[in-house]
Amino acid sequence: MRSPQRQSATASFRRMVIMVFLCFSIPESMRGNQSAVMWASVTYFLMGSIAYTFVNIPHGSLAAALTQNANERSKLTNACRHRCPRCGAQALGRTH
Repeated sequence: MRSPQRQSATASFRRMVIMVFLCFSIPESMRGNQSAVMWASVTYFLMGSIAYTFVNIPHGSLAAALTQNANERSKLTNACRHRCPRCGAQALGRTH
């Protein structure tokens, strides 16, 4: 049986994938006119505000589900927030 956190994270990931797909797939009838800009704006807003929130909330509460120790939770949270962006920058070749 899957945990509630995993079910929530999986559902959130699916929503985010759908919103990314909708954001970059403009319907054929809207291409080449102002409605394409409106479509992109609305779907980008929905993806950025609503779908991202569904992903971020389970991810933010993951440390609390992993350990009861406050020091370990702090280490987990800080490791992700500080090291992950550095790893991404290094992967892109943008190191200082």
